[in-house]
Amino acid sequence: MSDPRTAPQGVVIGLPAIYAQVQETDDKVDLLTNKIGELVAVNRRLDSHSTTIAEHDQRIDKLEIVQAVLQAQQKPSTPWPSIVTAVAAILSSLVTIGALLVMGSKIAAALS
Repeated sequence: MSDPRTAPQGVVIGLPAIYAQVQETDDKVDLLTNKIGELVAVNRRLDSHSTTIAEHDQRIDKLEIVQAVLQAQQKPSTPWPSIVTAVAAILSSLVTIGALLVMGSKIAAALS
């Protein structure tokens, strides 16, 4: 039985191969570090935008509440054509009542 700490026969690993592997691993780590840095920057910007959107949502909610309160406080206004029509109807009613009184007095004068 062979010792597990020894390499099997026929496998020879030299220092240049180990150095090349270490360099390749180091390059990959540097590349990952750069990409992670970019992702962290993007995540920070996304967090900032998310916070800004949440603040805007809160401001919109407050504005909607204020708008609802202001609408509740407003008195409904009557459109001016309705007011003019009502005044004209009242005046014509007064004229009609006056005409009826005059006719009534003429009938009373004719009967007496």
